[in-house]
Amino acid sequence: MNTLYIFTKSPWARRDMEDWLPRLDPQDGVLLIQDAVLALKGAPAGVRETLQGLQGRLFALEADLVARGIAAGKARIVDDAVAVDLLATHDRVLAL
Repeated sequence: MNTLYIFTKSPWARRDMEDWLPRLDPQDGVLLIQDAVLALKGAPAGVRETLQGLQGRLFALEADLVARGIAAGKARIVDDAVAVDLLATHDRVLAL
């Protein structure tokens, strides 16, 4: 069973990324929205390393990247339609 983890807060505002990213299974995905996209610019070491290792499973909402002037780095840029598709293709969704 695969899970899509949706993070909404920056890694400095809450510890959600530090707490949940180590729990990811190999088939799980991560979607960064709102201030969570700030993690792509810089994050605590453990969070940064985990995000970099999510090749092909890390997504960032384009509108939030643009609004904050953040480059996607290794994250795949998605629009609202693709974000909805991600919700539909994962068995479970955990929004944090």
